[in-house]
Amino acid sequence: MVYILYNYAQFLSNYADSTKETYLINVNLYLKYLKKYKRNPEEVTKVDIYNYIAHMDHLKRSTIRTSLLAVKNYYSFLNQNLSNYLFEDIKLFNLNKKLPKYLFSWQVDMLKKYYSDKRNYLIIFLFLSTGIRISELANIQIENINLKEKYIYLKVKGGYWRNVYLNNHAVKLLKEYIGNRKQGSLFGIKRRAIDYIIRKPLKEYRIKGSAHTLRHTFATHIYKQTHDILLVKELLGHKSLNSTEIYTHLDNDLVRQAVESNPLANFEVGGRK
Repeated sequence: MVYILYNYAQFLSNYADSTKETYLINVNLYLKYLKKYKRNPEEVTKVDIYNYIAHMDHLKRSTIRTSLLAVKNYYSFLNQNLSNYLFEDIKLFNLNKKLPKYLFSWQVDMLKKYYSDKRNYLIIFLFLSTGIRISELANIQIENINLKEKYIYLKVKGGYWRNVYLNNHAVKLLKEYIGNRKQGSLFGIKRRAIDYIIRKPLKEYRIKGSAHTLRHTFATHIYKQTHDILLVKELLGHKSLNSTEIYTHLDNDLVRQAVESNPLANFEVGGRK
């Protein structure tokens, strides 16, 4: 690694001292990251770059942007064509946009104890255990819930349909809540009402957030556990604007396993509402 950085430093010889120092520091961090996961810097794929961005999710967007500029410059030093390929889709992350926040474990513990009635508890649980969008949750139809196979068939953003997988506790809660109903809207309430159910306890606990915060909380905890950004993208139902290869061909058993092992997936009804 020392030899690689030395050669790269020579490549930066005409850069301003501050830029040179910043690039070397960030490239060094990137190479240590690759070494940890036993990845050769000359054999990385776009997936590795996406994973590295997710790895830096806790940092300020300006810090992430600086790091990516350094890594892109490093690959320009190694191979210009490889650099162009690896970073051609980075605009998809829209780094100028404020990064979404997620709840820490202690905040989740407070939220999950707020409601005791079945409906509101189930709403919060589905957000935390599936990561679905508020519009998707509002449109869940009972006839599209397959409790035996443990999934909900949903029409999602973009107009396509996908399976949203359920863990065992979600199946149990849904059975209790649905009862003998065979069809119709699961909750029978609109997005505004769902949004209120989420925002009320967050506001009371002085936590800034919304239903989307719970979605991002789900994604963050899944990524921290699996370190698989491809899996997270699949679970969230995201689609690439320019390339779909990183989101496809995931094994359904792997998806189910990740959902079942979500650390937010098992909490009991408590609360006072």
